[in-house]
Amino acid sequence: MAAVTDTTAVSVPLGTLTDAELAVLARPVTRAGPPPVMPVWSRLDTDKRAATARDARASLVARRLLDPEAPARHGVRRDLRSVLALRGAAAAVVAVARVDQRGRDHWYAHVVGDVVLLEQVSVDGVHRFALATAAALPDLVVAAVLHPDAPIAAAESTASAEGETDWLRADVMVRSARATRRLAWVSGPGGTWCGTPGDVSAPCRPVAPVTAVELLRDAVADLVREQADHGG
Repeated sequence: MAAVTDTTAVSVPLGTLTDAELAVLARPVTRAGPPPVMPVWSRLDTDKRAATARDARASLVARRLLDPEAPARHGVRRDLRSVLALRGAAAAVVAVARVDQRGRDHWYAHVVGDVVLLEQVSVDGVHRFALATAAALPDLVVAAVLHPDAPIAAAESTASAEGETDWLRADVMVRSARATRRLAWVSGPGGTWCGTPGDVSAPCRPVAPVTAVELLRDAVADLVREQADHGG
């Protein structure tokens, strides 16, 4: 992707970790849905992982995120432990796989009660974290899924998605313990189109951009209400 999604108006940045650093800090995952992607670590040959993990551990120590003298788990800095706990045990998740002409990335919202941990993963294995409230989640998801120049107030486009030269495709999964919803959108300055989740070859049909916004907001609002009803 061209740039990190700007969520600073409604979220608090928490810093970054690499794939390898997360592998060093790995803990059992009990969260809803599949775990976030590890694009670099997953492609690494098994015989190279041990050396890469040693380098990552040294990086964590140098960044004062890990105390090598403390017992396991207790050596991880407290704020980082909180990030890992939210990431590993979220009761619900919004996962977005995005691709445009410049590349691809993944965006996640890990929902725990009224708190949301945001995670954006680049192709080079950098995970950027931020903290937000569940109340802000619908707006955050819309910003993550739709092209920033998509004409929200416009009518349904008469052009085809294939004719859009500045496009963003987003495959969305909204998942909790109760249900899973999948959506896919292609958007750009010329309009918004509804696609088939997981199938980039399937034709896309034009929709009014406001329809995409409403569907996204509704799907996420249902998830937020469910978490509030069950106390996270």
